[in-house]
Amino acid sequence: MGHIIITDEELKQYGPLNSKADKLRALYNQQRESWPALKKGALDLDQIKKRTVTLDNQELIIQFNPARMASVSAKVDSSSIKARPCFLCAQNLPSEQRGIIVGSSTVALANPMPIFPMHFTLTHPEHCLQDISGRFEEFLAISKELSDEHVVFFNGALAGASAPDHHHLQSCPIDSFPLVKNLRSSASSRKELATQGSVKIETVKFCNNNYILLASKSASELTQLLEKSIASLTNHHKNGKEMLNILSYYEADEGWSVILIPREKHRPSCFFEEDPKKLLISPATVEMSGIIVTARESDFERITSKDIEVIFNEVMLNTTSLNKFTQSLIETK
Repeated sequence: MGHIIITDEELKQYGPLNSKADKLRALYNQQRESWPALKKGALDLDQIKKRTVTLDNQELIIQFNPARMASVSAKVDSSSIKARPCFLCAQNLPSEQRGIIVGSSTVALANPMPIFPMHFTLTHPEHCLQDISGRFEEFLAISKELSDEHVVFFNGALAGASAPDHHHLQSCPIDSFPLVKNLRSSASSRKELATQGSVKIETVKFCNNNYILLASKSASELTQLLEKSIASLTNHHKNGKEMLNILSYYEADEGWSVILIPREKHRPSCFFEEDPKKLLISPATVEMSGIIVTARESDFERITSKDIEVIFNEVMLNTTSLNKFTQSLIETK
């Protein structure tokens, strides 16, 4: 990936470079100016339709974003993956696409089909499977590096990743997600369950579902518990870690907040219905955090808070398995 890395000398005319978050902003500005695909994606994003619905007294955003059709409807079976070149490998990137290094070796690339302004794909430099095991140290390091400005998130191979053949994270501005806004305010419903060393284990109620929050200032203790959580998940679902969404943000005073969203299913039944019953919704971290992306205008106009509740309930890990998984974290030694 070395040839695509942009230097500070090239970036300095696009903004200050005092932090990694500054460099991401400068990269976005540079790419918007020099790469037509991102310029179009950013302009299209300015024109997208949005509306809000309320579920469990929480406001969710419905977004009509036709540019996301390829991602929403991506075929992720092994034969389809083998039949296409990997669009995250350096040799297959558009010639105009450039990036910067975040963490130890991850490459941050502006997403040309963004869901929000400053939407980045954070790619592994080598072609390897979408697997978070053994990579939490890098995940947390990037989260800290972008502290107070970005959320870093991961979609498991069967939990919304459109490139399950190439390990990657994503990032966006920290207040993009209703879930994170709620967590950072008094609006969230949090319940502390236990403490493992310095790591607080909590549940967070969001849209009538319980998510798991791990909070700590210790990267090593948090990494250890996260790795154990991945191992534990395999005991509660045959696809385990592939059926998982994770997001993290870091605040100087509080340390890391890592939200785990274990899944029961990749896509809800409405995804496979025939029209007019069909809702082409393929929930990933973005949707599970309160932004429902619709690539078809008919879905944007028709989807209701009740539909969203059904989708969430269907794809989330069932209550019995979630409780067992949570208990396994509490009992971890």
